[in-house]
Amino acid sequence: MKVVAVIPCYNEEEFIGSVITVCNHHVDCVIVSDDNSTDGTARAARQFGALVIDAPTRAERGAGANTRRGIEEALMADADIIVTLDGDGQHDPGDIPALVAPIAERKADMVIGSRFLADGYKIKRYRKLGIDAITKALNFGSSTKIVDGQSCFRAFSRKVLEQIEITENGFSFSVEVPIKVRAASFRITEVPVRCIYHDRPGSNSAMNPIRHGVSVLLNTAKWRLWELRRKNTEQETDNRTRIVIFSGFYLPHAGGAIYDTHVLARGLVSKGYDVEVVTCNTEHSPWTETVDEVRITRLPCWNLLSGQFPVPKPSMSLVKLFTRKVDLVSTQTRFFATSFVGLLVAKWQGVPLVHTERGSMHSVVQSKLVDKISQAYDHTIGSLIVKNSDVCVGLSAEVCTFLEHLGGTIPVRIPLGVHPAFTDKEQRYPNGKTLVYVGRLIYAKGVQDLLHAFELVKKRTPDASLIIVGDGDYRSKLEEIAGSDVKFLGELPQEQVANVLATADIFVHPSYSEGQPSAVAEAAAIGLPVIATNVGGTRELVEDNITGYLVDPRNTQALTDKILTLLKDTDKARHMGQAGREKMLRDYHWTAMVDSYDKLFRGVIIRWTRG
Repeated sequence: MKVVAVIPCYNEEEFIGSVITVCNHHVDCVIVSDDNSTDGTARAARQFGALVIDAPTRAERGAGANTRRGIEEALMADADIIVTLDGDGQHDPGDIPALVAPIAERKADMVIGSRFLADGYKIKRYRKLGIDAITKALNFGSSTKIVDGQSCFRAFSRKVLEQIEITENGFSFSVEVPIKVRAASFRITEVPVRCIYHDRPGSNSAMNPIRHGVSVLLNTAKWRLWELRRKNTEQETDNRTRIVIFSGFYLPHAGGAIYDTHVLARGLVSKGYDVEVVTCNTEHSPWTETVDEVRITRLPCWNLLSGQFPVPKPSMSLVKLFTRKVDLVSTQTRFFATSFVGLLVAKWQGVPLVHTERGSMHSVVQSKLVDKISQAYDHTIGSLIVKNSDVCVGLSAEVCTFLEHLGGTIPVRIPLGVHPAFTDKEQRYPNGKTLVYVGRLIYAKGVQDLLHAFELVKKRTPDASLIIVGDGDYRSKLEEIAGSDVKFLGELPQEQVANVLATADIFVHPSYSEGQPSAVAEAAAIGLPVIATNVGGTRELVEDNITGYLVDPRNTQALTDKILTLLKDTDKARHMGQAGREKMLRDYHWTAMVDSYDKLFRGVIIRWTRG
């Protein structure tokens, strides 16, 4: 078994002789790859019996280029094992047998001489901190952990160096090599070695530590992304169009927008797409899982503003999003941080971005400070997402107008699609006295107005009852306001929500702001008359005096009057409910929404591909 040592060096006349002398006791041949040294390095190397090769051009100089030339020469010399080490005396050639042994015994394909596995190693603190940072970046998210990611005292089997190619000319080759070896599924191990630093001007050890460290760290990030992209490309098993949907919340979190997104994702799968939903792990759920053939990736996150605003944390899952194959990115709602991540992924991957907006105005909050911050966010990050989208989708005409306010150009209107759990179920017409609200329990939903109106209703209709389905940071305040005839059921699965709606008589939705409320469409689809505020896209769902009533927001008296009207006139309530169901089945069926997105996505991808 032929062992060849490769020593890349520059101006190492002082040490090269002694290094070659010890190497000759442990290898069959020593190759010195000289970087056009200005001292007597080449002459000294030849005197001690080494084969010396020079850099042919200035463009092919540097530690990586030097090592590459030496390895190429060693392969031509029929080497079975190649050992690389520095020529400045910091590596002890006496450790070569320890590096060669695991390869000779067929236990490893690459062996790294680790300075930090040996006892009593001495290294300057700033240098150790820099090496640790680079090594952590090298190891992040990988099952193969390396202790000393910057050691260039290494041994390789011939098959490794025949398969991988060193492309970095500078010192960043030190991280390029183990990443490529690992990506090719070769075995890597480490052995302890001794190391002595000689900090002479011009040597690698004396480089500007900040400039050198930052350069290598950036290149480590570059090669890790290369590794992840290569791995994910190899894992692709089909040619389906791949859509990645970014949603701030997703299953098992409950909510109308969440269920709408899942209906869309599931429908796209049925159309032949490969669909992944990226969301924040707000429910401590599995990091990845598949629901209804929709793949879900959940990111670690911070839950800000009482859990209403999840923000992804830096993580390997986040990094991988920039490396996986994707044909189109779909973002949901401008104020979630996941939509900004989706924008970055689309730009990095060079693929089209389609943004779906659900809000028809700036968020409604009690705090003036949060309100100012919210509007500032909308006109910076939110506007950035909208303006950089290839197509913006609004659920209603009001939402499309708001998108134009944020800088969107000619938004496309695609109404929501009602979930089959509601279209397949009809109201059972119980006693005529049960009111129901379904939605988030936050200030902007106006449930406090419903509770005040219900107090007035009770004075005229003592046997009336109110059911509230949902949860949120305003729930405790609402429970303080509510009387004994109000039941809070919390969040429920869609099927249970449908059952609650089917046993109720009137649906009330007193929101201050809406894009196009799913709960209103779902209640109408089951056959309930709807009393709602005349805001946003609600007026598209509810036809005043035909499928229900529209009242001004915050108008408690008007809300009370309409509730009393329908409690008294049950026939009118039933006729309105039936008209509403017919409207939902005709205009808002979930298959129509999926068909619209399918047509839009295919058209966007075709235009993007054609440039």
